[in-house]
Amino acid sequence: MAFIKYTTGVTNYNIEYMECRCMSPEHLLKFHLDLEDGDLCLDFHLADWTPWYKRIWTAVKYVFGYKSKYGDFDEFIFKDEDVDRLLELLVHQKKTKEEILKSE
Repeated sequence: MAFIKYTTGVTNYNIEYMECRCMSPEHLLKFHLDLEDGDLCLDFHLADWTPWYKRIWTAVKYVFGYKSKYGDFDEFIFKDEDVDRLLELLVHQKKTKEEILKSE
């Protein structure tokens, strides 16, 4: 697995990117594996295809508890080669977490 190594002043991360099969730059997953506590985080782009004023209206309705029966969704279609990468990433995260727990 070809992680991108990233170090901040506080912690070390392995970062992995996966792109949707549709090749849209808005459909990009970014995984962060924290090497110090074993947490795996996922960042993704939220769809902003509606005009700004409709998004504000949706946010205001959300704040006041409105829930649409349809929700606000988008999709990500994994490429065939990314399925193995995802499994490898999850196995790596599990091993990292187990090693951290053993060392405590």
